[in-house]
Amino acid sequence: MSAPAAVHAPSPDTGTATAARPAPGRACLALARVEAVRLARHPAVLVGIAAYLIPWGYSWATQGPAGRFPVLQDSDRGTQIRLLPLALATLLAANLATLRPVQNGTQPLLDVLVLPSRHRAAAMLAALVPIGLIAAALVGARIAVLAARPGASGAPSAFELACGPAMVLLLGALGVLLGELFRSPAVAPLASVVLAVLILAALLPGRLADSSAQWLLPLASRPDGSPPLPAGLLGRPAGWHLAYLVGLTALLVAAVLAVSRGRGAALGTVAAGGLALTVAAGVLQLRSPSGDLMMARSEATYQPASRQTCEHRGTLAYCVFPAFTPQIAGWDGVVHGILRRTPPEVMKQPWTIRQRVWAISAQSGGGLAPEVPAAQWRADDLRHGTPGAVPVATNWNDDDSVLGLAGQLAYRVVLGANVTAPTGATVVCEARGALMIWLAGQATARSRHGLDSRVSGSTGGVTIPTGGFDSGYDIPTRALTLGLRMLAQPADVIADRVLRSWPELTAAGTTFERVGALLGVEVPPADQDGVCP
Repeated sequence: MSAPAAVHAPSPDTGTATAARPAPGRACLALARVEAVRLARHPAVLVGIAAYLIPWGYSWATQGPAGRFPVLQDSDRGTQIRLLPLALATLLAANLATLRPVQNGTQPLLDVLVLPSRHRAAAMLAALVPIGLIAAALVGARIAVLAARPGASGAPSAFELACGPAMVLLLGALGVLLGELFRSPAVAPLASVVLAVLILAALLPGRLADSSAQWLLPLASRPDGSPPLPAGLLGRPAGWHLAYLVGLTALLVAAVLAVSRGRGAALGTVAAGGLALTVAAGVLQLRSPSGDLMMARSEATYQPASRQTCEHRGTLAYCVFPAFTPQIAGWDGVVHGILRRTPPEVMKQPWTIRQRVWAISAQSGGGLAPEVPAAQWRADDLRHGTPGAVPVATNWNDDDSVLGLAGQLAYRVVLGANVTAPTGATVVCEARGALMIWLAGQATARSRHGLDSRVSGSTGGVTIPTGGFDSGYDIPTRALTLGLRMLAQPADVIADRVLRSWPELTAAGTTFERVGALLGVEVPPADQDGVCP
């Protein structure tokens, strides 16, 4: 009989078949996927996405023709401010996700799991990437729709477009770091309020907006209200700002991993690289504009003709900075809307419409000019054979811009083709003022809307702007009232009477009473204007 087989106890070195530990990397990715889904479904993030989409949809549904002619080198910056609610929401959602174990009382249980705390922190950081991709998709969709609109001009900057999603990732990483450092859910909301106040302060006209220090914030833009510039005159360090945001994000990632007991040469390399990139890009983005840029801005402001191309249509010449050529289609309708109401000898004159910008500014090149540089414009126009060129702004996506061109052409038509650009001290009274209001208001539906908007927002007359500048000519109340009464009459009937009486209506000193007799329009009472020059 054979001896029974010996049974050997398991060796303490080898043991029995032991379940293999899951690789920390795979577990980290699995956790990142779960957290990414939870972040994308977080109510704050959904509200941030809605805050981006709802105003976009509203403007799409209500703007109509005013939504045409976007300037893409301005629209790229607009995507950044639109992403601010999503960036702040990502900060809050990421912070709450990091604090979840503390709030639920499960932190001690996590310490006994096979996945170390540094890997859990890395998973939370990785979960931010899909939110950044969502932000990038929103930006891409927005700029693609704008580029497809009629009359879109210019070209967006890839650096400006990337700054918005980079801001979302940066603030998300900040939310994770605040959750690792502070175990209170009150810290992240406080940080988001402080950031929002600083960013909004930099967007409003003031000391911070005029200072280069605004570039140290996650979002930097110029104050609203200034017409767009050609891309070559902007001088915005968007590339360095993007590098600055990337460097800050790398520093926050390194800080999160260090707080979570992360170690190793790779962590030190990330921290050192992030610090070097942040400091270098932060310094470079604060540099003053170069001398060449300032010279180009001055030339575009005072002698723009040499930087423009002209498109000729019969006796009309449209001179434009090359990037804005699509806007000519919009100008043409306004110009013909006024010239059709003038005598043949006026209509057939050579008219030049020339784009004007105020490009002298320390930071962005924007801002409103204190007054029209009429002498420099006149000399530049004479050098290029276009005396009395009619000024037009670079923005053409609002009714006020349309009124500006209509009003400036009406000024030239009534006072003479070679008259200089009006300044803030120019007042046009009596018959001439009323005729200008009628010509500008009846040109197109948008010029009429722009006039109505100006009238409703002013008292004691109205000012017609000059090509985006903070000056123009003033129409006193009585002349404005008479012009509006002319607009209330059938356009063709008034037009026939205007053509028959053109020499008298455009002559200096023709009284309101005479205008009323010529046109059959009730004259407003003579107690509104005071002394008219």
